[in-house]
Amino acid sequence: MSRQTVEQVDIDSHPDAISFRSRFSALVGRPANFAGHYRLLFWGCGTECQQFSIVDVKTGQVFMDESWSTSLGVSFRADSTLLITNPGARPTMRMKTGYYQWDGKQLQLLRP
Repeated sequence: MSRQTVEQVDIDSHPDAISFRSRFSALVGRPANFAGHYRLLFWGCGTECQQFSIVDVKTGQVFMDESWSTSLGVSFRADSTLLITNPGARPTMRMKTGYYQWDGKQLQLLRP
C-alpha cells in the first residue's frame, strides 16, 4: 500500500472532472485509501444518492462514470481492489448490493 499522498489531480484526465474541480482540489495532501495507490472521492447527488470517483495518487489521473452512484454508500479498504456498493441492502429495498473489482482502469462487476 502506498504512503504517498495526492500531490495534484489531473483535471484534464477526465472530461467531467472540471465540474468537480474544488472537490478534487481538496484531495491534495490526502493518502491513498483504496486499492493500494488510489483515493476515493464522494459527493452527494440528491436524497439518498452519492456519486464517487477514483483518483490515482501516483499520477493524479481521474476515473469517473455517471453510473457510479449509490444510495447506501460503499465499503472498501486501502489494501483491496474490492468495492461494494450499497452494503447491507435488503431485498425489500429498491437497490441491490453490488460487488466490483477495480482493475486499474474501471470497476468490473463481479456479482450482480
